[in-house]
Amino acid sequence: MDVSQQLAGMRILVAEDHPVLQQVAAELLSIEGAEVMLAANGRLAVEAIAAADPPFDAVLLDLHMPDMDGFAAVDYIRRALKQTALPVIAMTANASEDDRQACLAAGMDDHVGKPFDLPALVALLLRHTGRGSGQSSSPKSDFDLRGALCRVGDRTAYAELLEIARPELGSVAERLRECLAAERWTEAGQAVHTVKGLAATLGMGALADQAADIEQRLTRAHAGSRAEARAFAETLAPLTAALERAAQTALCDADAIATPADVATPDAVATLAAVAAPVHPESAARSLEPATAPDADRRKSVLVVDDHPLNIRVLHRALSPDYRVFMATCGEQALEKCRDDPPDLVLLDVVMPVLDGYEVCKRLKADPATRGIPVIFVTGHRDPVEEARGLELGALAFITKPIEPAEVRARVKNCLDATHHVN
Repeated sequence: MDVSQQLAGMRILVAEDHPVLQQVAAELLSIEGAEVMLAANGRLAVEAIAAADPPFDAVLLDLHMPDMDGFAAVDYIRRALKQTALPVIAMTANASEDDRQACLAAGMDDHVGKPFDLPALVALLLRHTGRGSGQSSSPKSDFDLRGALCRVGDRTAYAELLEIARPELGSVAERLRECLAAERWTEAGQAVHTVKGLAATLGMGALADQAADIEQRLTRAHAGSRAEARAFAETLAPLTAALERAAQTALCDADAIATPADVATPDAVATLAAVAAPVHPESAARSLEPATAPDADRRKSVLVVDDHPLNIRVLHRALSPDYRVFMATCGEQALEKCRDDPPDLVLLDVVMPVLDGYEVCKRLKADPATRGIPVIFVTGHRDPVEEARGLELGALAFITKPIEPAEVRARVKNCLDATHHVN
């Protein structure tokens, strides 16, 4: 076997009615080592899937075929064959975003245009079959504990924060089942988004990636795909087990890892220890606000807005040596604080219940009393469209989770300096 063949051993069904395109697809995929079977229409494709032994690893499905088109075929695959986890990728000459969304809503996993871009197609197949990220041949490490320790302080603080995170991680499966049953897509998406952020902050890279994939599936279900919702529900049990194993392993590993010499100072550890106990949302802001000091008024003030205590603690540790740091755990509380005592800058989480970060920013910029307060969004999303939306609302920058203290300090300083020069 040629080790350079990225699809070596992968069984792929190509459903395409045009003989020339059948040949092209088969030859290109075979070059990469795939085992390719052809079907001339949707009906033959579903028959092949039903009879396959061993099963196919992925299906490439043309949308426009005689007898049974791609949309009818994927519906049969998901409903009648109950093949909800089988990666199905649509093939079409129409590569618009509307076409892609229609494919996702119908229950397909992705969309690829014709003629094929082989590297892009290979990346899609690797990603959807779980054999690679589509960008790198080496999987992300399950844990980056050293990076997590740099974010939270030391192993004691890490273990304490993990204890805070574990109850939410452990209950996510039950909450998501309830949300799916009631079709509360927004609430379900927020729950998975929280898991993604917590896992990334705690150094659980593989777990964060898994949650990100489920969050993406939820978005498709919200667009109307019942098949995607069922496939998503099937991942809940293994996800819960993985979360619990990850938490247990991380606690053991954290006890065994020495704190890097340059990570934490005694003052920083003391600050974290003082706020390590779980906090009720209504008292979280008060418990972490700075005590009055002789020179406190000469420091700039930063309002951190986030609905999760773990993120509040990490940002507090990063900023409190240089700034007066205040906290709000929801959008309404943030707006009230900005009206009553405007901070010099707001660090604003995007995904929050009731009022999300975009709505809070919009209201801040619409009020003459608060429109001059600079805003930096903090988000787990890496989406240029969402970033453009935030910048159009008036934000100055974005910080991507997991939170890196050095980046946070640099962006806060740059934004405050820029605002000072403008004023």
